[in-house]
Order: sequence, then C-alpha cells, then structure tokens
Amino acid sequence: AVVGVERLCRLARIHLDLYNRRDFEKGASLVTEDAKISNVPFGITLNGQSGYKEFGQHWATAFTDSKAEVTNVFATEEWATVEYTARGTHNGPLVTPMNTIPSQAHS
Repeated sequence: AVVGVERLCRLARIHLDLYNRRDFEKGASLVTEDAKISNVPFGITLNGQSGYKEFGQHWATAFTDSKAEVTNVFATEEWATVEYTARGTHNGPLVTPMNTIPSQAHS
C-alpha cells in the first residue's frame, strides 16, 4: 500500500521518539505483524510487534540512559530508512548472538 513520503518520514521520527521515552508498547502498536526489524551487525531479523518490542528493550537494557537522535530520514511512497546516532552508557548486559557483553559500569 502506498502510505506517502511525508507520513513515513514523520512515523520514522515518532519511532525514535518512542524509543527515547521507552514506550515500546505504543511503538509496537504502530507496526504490522509482517514488519521486519533487522539488526545487520548481529545478523538477526525480528518480526512483528513482539520483535519490535524485543529490539527496543534489548538496547534499553544494555544502555539504560541511551537516546537516539535522527540525522536523516530517506523515504519513498512505500518505505523509509532512518539514519540516527544513539548514545548511552553501557551499564547493563548486552546480549549478542555470540555471547553476553557485561556492563562496563564500575562499582
């Protein structure tokens, strides 16, 4: 379905704002069950609303103070790609396909 460039750009920005607010339920409600969330460096793809929530919670657990800032949004009538910078303190476990990287926080 054709959604529209402006709407997709706005939606992409909304998703990162919802991440910053840790509102994964609201974000999940904005994706369809056939959505694909790709984590290219980890070589994994998560699916649908549950995958959306898992992706956000994964990063929020490892970097509890993380925030994402949109750099660019590229869109056509049917898809959007978001370029963003995320920053945060690695103060929780970061689970990867190979192992879990423990927190870098010092006691």
